[in-house]
Amino acid sequence: MTTYTIDNQSPVDKAFTTVDGFQIVAAGKKADVHTAQPLTDEFIAVLEADNVKVTKAKGQKDPLDHDDDGKKGGAAPAPAPKPEDQKA
Repeated sequence: MTTYTIDNQSPVDKAFTTVDGFQIVAAGKKADVHTAQPLTDEFIAVLEADNVKVTKAKGQKDPLDHDDDGKKGGAAPAPAPKPEDQKA
């Protein structure tokens, strides 16, 4: 779950998928939205083209920044070895 601050300055309401269903940000309103999945760059670009400003809430790390370098991508952390895979 990722939290975004949505500033909807478009003339229509915008709906976002959340863990509990949907959250609507009314036209001309601002709200924090806890999305079920991270918003894609393409979706954010579409929103911004419609005068909707999307920012990650303070303290939120980008879930697609796997190596903590502040950019999307990178190597995902290696999974912990299973007990049966460890040699004695």
